[in-house]
Amino acid sequence: MLRALWVLLVAAAVAGCGDSRAAEPPRPDRTITAEGMGVADHWTFGMCSHVVVTLRSGEVFDVARTSSKDPACPSDQPTRFLLGDDLELTAGADENKPWAAGSSSPHADAGTGPLVLWGTNDDQAWLGAIRSPPAGVADLCWNYRFDDGQGAYKESGSDGEAVLHLSSGLLLPIASDFQLTYPPDPFPLRSADAICVDLDGEVVSANVWVGGY
Repeated sequence: MLRALWVLLVAAAVAGCGDSRAAEPPRPDRTITAEGMGVADHWTFGMCSHVVVTLRSGEVFDVARTSSKDPACPSDQPTRFLLGDDLELTAGADENKPWAAGSSSPHADAGTGPLVLWGTNDDQAWLGAIRSPPAGVADLCWNYRFDDGQGAYKESGSDGEAVLHLSSGLLLPIASDFQLTYPPDPFPLRSADAICVDLDGEVVSANVWVGGY
């Protein structure tokens, strides 16, 4: 199983490393939960430097990547991302070509498609995005590696269940079968650590990077 193999690879990798890790990330100052999530089917270029992403369920998201300098375009701001960025939404498939295997895209082996989360906070829409996993993944989950200044703290949710509270404020539940072998207490997760999120939005495993800092 992919998850089990991933854990074994992590254990082997850290065996020869020191105990140095990146600095702890900023603590979140807000709590934001996803209002919905789904798998992207395809993307196209929109007007004003936007990318339009269509999910398998039919939802469509108009993603502003940069503030357009075209006077014919509105002076909008880039879409707010609480997890990932717009590049996660286009990696692995050509414009207007689905990620699903068997499509005409030369990248059709890129897998199922990106995982997209969405919601609003303070009346502002936000997105989360994790790029498509490779084709043939047995235990399907979407792997995201934290960048500089990012990370997550383990907390107890309102129902008493364990959750990951990302520095961005996004709250993700931790799966009951969450897998991690090393180190015993890796939290908070930080830059270069990775999480794998399943279709229910639960964190099913973590890949902790030790050494190299």
